[in-house]
Amino acid sequence: MRSWAFGCLAVALAFAIVQIAPPAKAQGTPADSLAQAWAAISAENHKDAEEVRAKIKGALEAPDDSVFQNIKIQKGITASHLVNAMEFGYARALGVRCTHCHVAGKYAAEDKPQKQIARDMMVMQKTINDSLLAKIPNLKSAKPIVNCTTCHRGQVKPATGMAAR
Repeated sequence: MRSWAFGCLAVALAFAIVQIAPPAKAQGTPADSLAQAWAAISAENHKDAEEVRAKIKGALEAPDDSVFQNIKIQKGITASHLVNAMEFGYARALGVRCTHCHVAGKYAAEDKPQKQIARDMMVMQKTINDSLLAKIPNLKSAKPIVNCTTCHRGQVKPATGMAAR
């Protein structure tokens, strides 16, 4: 009788614990989903960047236009700086894979219009930073700048409005 009572108590206790335990989330929050998506994109971009770094080993500190073909905008920086700018700057600012602008393994190719759009946006950014911002009186920053993240905020389409609060 004692073992039967003990068994019933154990079953009741187990049932009570199951009832008290919080339900498992069916899905994460949108922020969790975005973080997971970016982690996957970032890992793939890092893999691509490491492959490029391995191919140019020994020339990382050489001028980028002496190492890579078809450099049109960022001439004169080091090859390693260019790879880092692509991986940690442009890709993150737009939340994209390297293949958004580049053909995988054919980085000099001009097959994707996004590559030229990015170049044109770099020229726009330079114009804003070097010419236009300096003409705005009363800015609190000694050298105000905009960059890709200023508008894109991790999205391909630039932000054009603010979410309601």
